[in-house]
Amino acid sequence: MVEFAALGTWLATFILIFAVPATHVLRPFWWALAPGPFLWLLIANYRSTKWRCPRCGEPFFRRGFLRTDIWAQECVHCGLPKWTDPSSLPRGA
Repeated sequence: MVEFAALGTWLATFILIFAVPATHVLRPFWWALAPGPFLWLLIANYRSTKWRCPRCGEPFFRRGFLRTDIWAQECVHCGLPKWTDPSSLPRGA
């Protein structure tokens, strides 16, 4: 969820930068505004793909170095459904 907020902020920054008239005093300094939201986007994406499954302890969305599925509805290792409390499931499920 955080990565979507970061992406929206980054895109809004670019929309605002190009919506400002070329004669405005801040227009030449767009390069100083863009790195902040972009860095937030990179960090949010990294943290979400490294998030560990509460059941098996493996990364929830990542199976390998380049095999990431951020849209997965269950753990790619043990199959724990997203938003499920692992202690509420029966043993061996």
